[in-house]
Amino acid sequence: MNGRQLADAAMISRPGLKILFITGFAENAIIGNHRLNPGMHIVSKPFTLEALASRINDILELSNRLIAATICGNLP
Repeated sequence: MNGRQLADAAMISRPGLKILFITGFAENAIIGNHRLNPGMHIVSKPFTLEALASRINDILELSNRLIAATICGNLP
């Protein structure tokens, strides 16, 4: 089982789960011609801890905005 397969399986049992793939390969090698599913994100090595923290923060903020929009009925 590779990381993508694990993520797909995890999202079946936890649909709102956010996934961050960390890879040393080019993004095209990981996703190929496919797109990442909603809630899946990717960061390529090398990266600084600050860049990783910023990416995680962005993912969590996006999630919080979507939750707030759903509660307020303002989904696009």
